[in-house]
Amino acid sequence: MVRKRPLGALKGIGFIPLLWVRDALKAGLFSSTRAYTVASVIATAGDCDGRYCFLYLKGVVERSGGTMSLPTVKRAIDDLVEAGLVRKLDRRQVRAFFAEDLADGKRWGDRLPSVLELLIPASAYPEQTLKEINEVRDRLGEGPLDETTRPYPSVGTTAHLAEDDGSESATDGCPDTRSSNEAPASVRDSVGTGERSAPKRSDGPHRLISRIPNIRLREPAADRRRLGRAVDDLLRQGLGVGDVTALFNGMEGLRRPFPALMHRLRGLKAARAFLDGSLGRGVTGAGFFSPRWPTPDDDPFGRAPEFHLDSQGKADGTCPEHSGVRNVPGGNCALCGARCRSTPGELLHPVPAPAARPEPPSPREKPDLMGEWLDSDLVERMRASLAGGGEPSTASAAPGGPRPSSGSGLSLRTRSTLDELRGFLMDSRDRGVKTH
Repeated sequence: MVRKRPLGALKGIGFIPLLWVRDALKAGLFSSTRAYTVASVIATAGDCDGRYCFLYLKGVVERSGGTMSLPTVKRAIDDLVEAGLVRKLDRRQVRAFFAEDLADGKRWGDRLPSVLELLIPASAYPEQTLKEINEVRDRLGEGPLDETTRPYPSVGTTAHLAEDDGSESATDGCPDTRSSNEAPASVRDSVGTGERSAPKRSDGPHRLISRIPNIRLREPAADRRRLGRAVDDLLRQGLGVGDVTALFNGMEGLRRPFPALMHRLRGLKAARAFLDGSLGRGVTGAGFFSPRWPTPDDDPFGRAPEFHLDSQGKADGTCPEHSGVRNVPGGNCALCGARCRSTPGELLHPVPAPAARPEPPSPREKPDLMGEWLDSDLVERMRASLAGGGEPSTASAAPGGPRPSSGSGLSLRTRSTLDELRGFLMDSRDRGVKTH
């Protein structure tokens, strides 16, 4: 008879169930984040041996920090029960569990919480801790924890060994138990049979299916059933066990193996096409074979990555400098004009910039002869003389010869130089050359 324990029955025993939940997460035993979250709530609400967590489902929602809704909590409990990580008491067992509370009027029969047990394997406990737990369980009239009553949960199986129902710690497989507290359909009320609820296929393909970690499957139990049915269909159609096993080649490197495997197992034609493309005539057809990589036609999951194009044939991430700008793969960026990637992750070599054209040489300016030969005061006087002097006098001895003295007291040589410069400037003005 399953009954409630006294409060703090296992207090003082040094084992923290939440640490085992974290180890189980690393081992890939949880099929989803919601299952891990609910398992953590159960671990903090029960005793160190996994018994018993009796919470209303709304209480589980509250303890999850509001990260899950009520339907999500129900689905998470179903996942844990189906994976053999949690035992959920049925309606009859729940009423027996709260028999004293119902008799005292502390609870109502139509408003009883769910009673859950976290199935921590016996191998997870240190030897001394397991001994202390079993001593307390023996005083409470419960069966001991060992490798038979609490085995390590198998990845991909929902069945586990049943305990002696004579004690309150009977471990019911209950793979079909749902959150509605319906009565389970398997091994319920079994008395020390020690048998599994269902035989497990041990041949090649089915063994490989059971080895796929739960964390890599979206719906572990349902996905394994679909894979198993596809394998059985191929075997019935005459494909050998070795060939079917070869269809699972390379699944260890797939992050999500289910869609790739179902593509290979979808029919006899597809299976033979994959084998012919990757393994020649198959692993059992010839004495040896020369393996090669599957072509894109053999397996679409082996194709090279491509950009996801929109209706205009453009995609994000094509430009190395402007990943948010949508461009045509292999074209030019609409923002900077640089060449774009043709495939995701392509390394583009920088295009050298065109060489700068040399600037044309500037025209040489005519030297300022006046500034080089004469002082600034004399130049100013000459400019004033040109501005107001008028036409040259007819008294000149000869054209271009020295002009008569202006009475300035200059020497003959200086006057001759001035006449030459005046003639040069007059000729330049006539030719339209601008002088300074």
